[in-house]
Amino acid sequence: MKLHLHASGAQNIIQRYDNHAIRVNNQEYCQSLIISAENILAPWRPRSISQLQASDWQVCFDLPIDLILLGTGNNMHFPAADITLPLLQRHIGIECMTSAAACRTYNVIVGDGRRVAAAIIIEAD
Repeated sequence: MKLHLHASGAQNIIQRYDNHAIRVNNQEYCQSLIISAENILAPWRPRSISQLQASDWQVCFDLPIDLILLGTGNNMHFPAADITLPLLQRHIGIECMTSAAACRTYNVIVGDGRRVAAAIIIEAD
């Protein structure tokens, strides 16, 4: 799926997403990642929603964000409460959705200048 958004300034914008890769600022990533307006944390360890652990959020704690959009692949899944608890303890909200929806939503929210990150799971083959 190609995504189009005109961005002003030097922000990380998702240009394309499919089941195997995500393109950000003309660079292709084939592994899970976390993206915010200023940072790209790649690769990110989990390769499926079943591999996600509470400790995987540790890399986010220094990012200037208020919300994480968790892209869980082709299907929407909700991680167990103990997995998202570290985020909530730091007052970081989390929304779960398909990875395609997370990419679209991220572009809109970051375009509005809000403090958001997208944690996109690129599933292992």
